[in-house]
Amino acid sequence: LQTKDLDINALSFEDRENCYNALDCMITFEVFKKISEKREEVSFAYDMVRTMQAPALTLMQRGVKIDMVQRTFLIHTFSRRRERLYDILYRLCVEGLGIESYYDKKHDKHFGINPASPKQLAQLFYEVLKFPEIKSYNKLTKEYSVSTDRKALEKLEKEWLAKPFCRVILAIRDLDKKIQVLQKGIR
Repeated sequence: LQTKDLDINALSFEDRENCYNALDCMITFEVFKKISEKREEVSFAYDMVRTMQAPALTLMQRGVKIDMVQRTFLIHTFSRRRERLYDILYRLCVEGLGIESYYDKKHDKHFGINPASPKQLAQLFYEVLKFPEIKSYNKLTKEYSVSTDRKALEKLEKEWLAKPFCRVILAIRDLDKKIQVLQKGIR
């Protein structure tokens, strides 16, 4: 197809469409030839991306198949384990340390401490058990504050008196995360 002397307006509609498609294919082919010369330098990465396109597209369109019976079973199993751990924590706090329990209307149950409450955990470890405060730097407030995050609990776990509390609290948090992922999915 010689485009040098071609008058597009003189062509019929069908011939214009064919001319456009032919030029589109040729330009794409010319670009491919230029890129393929450079592709030899990074052929492994290019080939890897091309081979992963089909499975990635399939997953994007269909998702991952989930066994709903197994999912329900795991949620139930993890929930039972979590309840058992809550009972152990209750006994450690109320019967072991004499901490006054509180009633949670949402769960219709008495609890020793809430393992998700930084304030209650700080009271337990730093006031009741009298461990030295572990502080972490808060980037938002630009101040150091008392910490009861995972890192702090793992440090406290080295103390023999704190070990059972830390292990139970960390196990409850881990089970909470697993249950949440099974119920809501990964976002």
